[in-house]
Amino acid sequence: MGRLFWQSLEVFDGRIVHSEVDMAAALFRHIQYATNNGKVRPAITIFRQERNGSKIQIWNHQLIRYAGYERKDVVVGDPASIRLTKACYRLGSKGNETQFDVLPIVIQIDDRIPRWFDVPEQYVLALSSFNLKSESLVHVLDELNGQFEWRITVY
Repeated sequence: MGRLFWQSLEVFDGRIVHSEVDMAAALFRHIQYATNNGKVRPAITIFRQERNGSKIQIWNHQLIRYAGYERKDVVVGDPASIRLTKACYRLGSKGNETQFDVLPIVIQIDDRIPRWFDVPEQYVLALSSFNLKSESLVHVLDELNGQFEWRITVY
């Protein structure tokens, strides 16, 4: 996030959160505020720092991310999420094994057993111009190809 957004950055104070349920609620408030029905707003939620060995962990590398499932010759969904998807299965969260299963948010406080929380559907924004669940991504990209100039940046 560049300095352009610093003046409009909304800071949410989550330092008093002590339970996984309260933390999930704070994260859902964050998602709702930041996504703003598609008009994204800069936001950050600050939780308490690690102190005396007590810590809070969010296992997800993004709050909203699609699951990834390994199959014999193909990955269904997001290949970058295979490891977290397997961990969610071990914790008891079972997806439908489609390419658009949203992973739950996994929260662990101290040495407690991690808890997972499904992201409410109203917080997951998707492209409304295309029915991505019934069309392959390749088909969608083919349709978009004439409308955009595609650029690849290598870092």
